[in-house]
Amino acid sequence: MTGTRDFERRLLAGLSAAGVAPGRTLIAAVSGGPDSMALLIGLLSLRSAHPEVAPEVVAAHFNHRLRGPESEGDARYVTDFCRERGIELAMGTGDVNQYRAERGLSMEVAARQLRYDFLAHVAIEQKAQAVATAHTLDDQAETVLLHATRGSGLRGISGMRRRTELPRSGGTQLTVVRPLLAMRRADTEGYCAESGIRPRRDSSNEDVSIPRNRIRHRVLPELEQINPDASGAIARLADIVAVDVEWLEQETQRAWDRIATQEPDRSISFDRAALSALDRAISSRLLMRAHQALSNPESNPGSNSGDELAAVHVDSSLALLEGRTGAKLNLPAGVQARLDYEALLIERAGTPAGTDDCPYPVWTGSASLRVPGSARIGETHDLVASEEAPPIESMVHDASVAYLDADVTGRDFLVRSRRDGDRFQPLGMEGEKKIQDFFVDERVPREWRDRIPLVEAVEAPGPGRGIAWVVGYRPAHWARVTPGTTSAIRVELVRRAPKTPEAQKT
Repeated sequence: MTGTRDFERRLLAGLSAAGVAPGRTLIAAVSGGPDSMALLIGLLSLRSAHPEVAPEVVAAHFNHRLRGPESEGDARYVTDFCRERGIELAMGTGDVNQYRAERGLSMEVAARQLRYDFLAHVAIEQKAQAVATAHTLDDQAETVLLHATRGSGLRGISGMRRRTELPRSGGTQLTVVRPLLAMRRADTEGYCAESGIRPRRDSSNEDVSIPRNRIRHRVLPELEQINPDASGAIARLADIVAVDVEWLEQETQRAWDRIATQEPDRSISFDRAALSALDRAISSRLLMRAHQALSNPESNPGSNSGDELAAVHVDSSLALLEGRTGAKLNLPAGVQARLDYEALLIERAGTPAGTDDCPYPVWTGSASLRVPGSARIGETHDLVASEEAPPIESMVHDASVAYLDADVTGRDFLVRSRRDGDRFQPLGMEGEKKIQDFFVDERVPREWRDRIPLVEAVEAPGPGRGIAWVVGYRPAHWARVTPGTTSAIRVELVRRAPKTPEAQKT
């Protein structure tokens, strides 16, 4: 714990490190808790004692309405405190639960977005240079550990910065400064006590079912058994990582300018080949930026605000690049990744795709296929079968064509869509697997799966024989053409030519 004068000296140093100018208005975000009350009274004390080096102060309180009477009590406490001391105060409130439900956000993200929307409004109204929050070194350590447990990248490990620029709606910027980031929670509580202030206590901070609280009350005390200054060590780690992140962000910006395109519908596309060629350190940051811009409607691609994608989301998004066109992946906060022919698109879920990328017709049911002959597949395609001499292996390169051993499969087939419990022996495998598992392994987009025709041999002798070809993918191992094959069946998915106006009249 530090003394009153030392606290204010360190607060002034924190303001200087965050680039806060003297004389100009600074908005102090005040919840009523020890940290924010220490920030407010410290700023007021500096302004009174050293007006030449301290900013003007306006307090701002946002009521999240999440704790019922306790939230209302916080609002009354801050209001009374500021009125009794002649402190200018801006008050705001919002329905976090409704906002979260409408946008598919977590409670923490929804509350933060509403709070910062309010603070940005106050800052603009007051022509303020910045908003000051009361985050401490302890908050920093908790944030870094929380990000680490979620699998965040280096930016998450770099934690919070003393000064952050947050793009908001209308092209405006909200500058957030954290002048207490080098001080401990014990310092703020001690300063409040020495100043005769009895701050409010948030009872939800004791709820260890909340991840941040579990880290605060259980994880960090355990780490302090190893290193009594564990929080300080974690905060220093964040500072070290931040230096590397700054350089990586510069490289990421260069890549963004080269291969990213912002579409009119707010989707962001990356050149598929160029993204694949990048080092993962850069490609992962590009994806994080795009997700951030779309998950926070007030953000932009260069913002450092908001939640990051966890590593598992980044890995899965990059894995799409090796998949089939049309593959999709749902990401947090109502965002999806979708693979196009030449691009990977990051877009709001439900964004119109413009065209149907699926190469298969819309159809249901089944159709008979006799060799030689054809089967009608929907309104646009046919499966055409003929008997031929076995092909030379190197000539088989078209995914819409399969060759089957006629003596093994027989010459009668049923063409159908998938059914529950379907199993298949993919080419090259000794055993069978569920069609569903095969589709997952092949990264077949979910919306394609019911449209993919399955060619089933009706009279194939022997156990474990049925589906001979998953059209567009692999024939069955048991139905394959081998060096001993004497006669092969060639099956091809063919798009029918559109009818001419004259033909449609007949």
